[in-house]
Amino acid sequence: MAFLIFRYNQDDGKLTSVTPYDEIPYGFENQDNAVGIEYDYDPETEFISALVLSEDKTTVTNKYPEKTVEEQKELWQQEIDQAVFSHNLNICVGIIKSQVRVLIEKLRFSELRAVELDALNGNNDNQITLARWRVAVRDANNAHEQLLLSSVTTQEQLDQFNLNWSEKFLSENPVPEFD
Repeated sequence: MAFLIFRYNQDDGKLTSVTPYDEIPYGFENQDNAVGIEYDYDPETEFISALVLSEDKTTVTNKYPEKTVEEQKELWQQEIDQAVFSHNLNICVGIIKSQVRVLIEKLRFSELRAVELDALNGNNDNQITLARWRVAVRDANNAHEQLLLSSVTTQEQLDQFNLNWSEKFLSENPVPEFD
């Protein structure tokens, strides 16, 4: 019989480690971020990272029952790889979105100038031009984000994907300037 300690991240409650001991470590008491439980752990048939604690923290189960230790390791690694890929994909979406803010920030002076000129000319033509440009920026961003999410399914594809859509957009759609 072994004593397993499941440790959790205090910030998000996610499991950070499972450690087997031959006996209860001296002075150990269950805490919010660490739970100890007796379990018949056999390293010959179970991969330690495949063990999970039930929600009520009273039962240990293997996420991959009836699999060899090598198969358990492989399945666990696939889960880790998928989690890393999902995290990296979210970062890439953020990078794509950040380009909208950068491009729209370039309009600060043009917005002031457009309002001035439209007031002098008695119309709102320049402000409409800027509004159309902002819509085009957002549309280009959304299209690039959708392309990323619909076409990239592996880390290798993500590594090859060009996140920078704004340079091409600016070359085809320069920031409106007013005389």
